[in-house]
Amino acid sequence: MRRCRRAVLIGLVGWLLTAPVWGSQREEQPKPEPLAMPRESEVERVIEEDKVPTWVYFRTSRYDVWQYYGVDYQGRFRPRVIYSPSGSYYLYNGEPYPWVTTHPRDVMPRVVD
Repeated sequence: MRRCRRAVLIGLVGWLLTAPVWGSQREEQPKPEPLAMPRESEVERVIEEDKVPTWVYFRTSRYDVWQYYGVDYQGRFRPRVIYSPSGSYYLYNGEPYPWVTTHPRDVMPRVVD
């Protein structure tokens, strides 16, 4: 308990001795000067007619290949077949899929996957 009282007393005395110094430093600081209003400048636009147009290249993801595959009833990946009213077809090349009636379990019969 005595150590705690000593620590508080030392801290209080140190604070009281340095408090007048803090006040004098605040009074001596000069006030900041206000800044002048900014001037308006004219923007010069340069049009380069001989400039070659830059082409934007979007890199395709390596995972985009898997959009053309679907999982069959055995859990294996097979080319995705679109089941539409006008006829079923492969998604990756648009060729018709003729085995809808003979192999119905190879295709999941839903329009949106």
